[in-house]
Amino acid sequence: MQDTQTIGNKKRTSESLQKIPSTKNEYRIQCKKEMDLGQQEKVYEWLKQRVNRYGKAVAENEKD
Repeated sequence: MQDTQTIGNKKRTSESLQKIPSTKNEYRIQCKKEMDLGQQEKVYEWLKQRVNRYGKAVAENEKD
């Protein structure tokens, strides 16, 4: 049986409590990690795009 704790009007298990940052500093670090991962995904998508020699996006059926 898992330990539960009531926070506000929600019951949380010990596993879900570990996911909640306990300090503002931990919260900021967690947000920064999520933003970094989002930016990394955007960069990968950008690198996958085909571009011409001027840096403009090129459709897949067009030639450089």
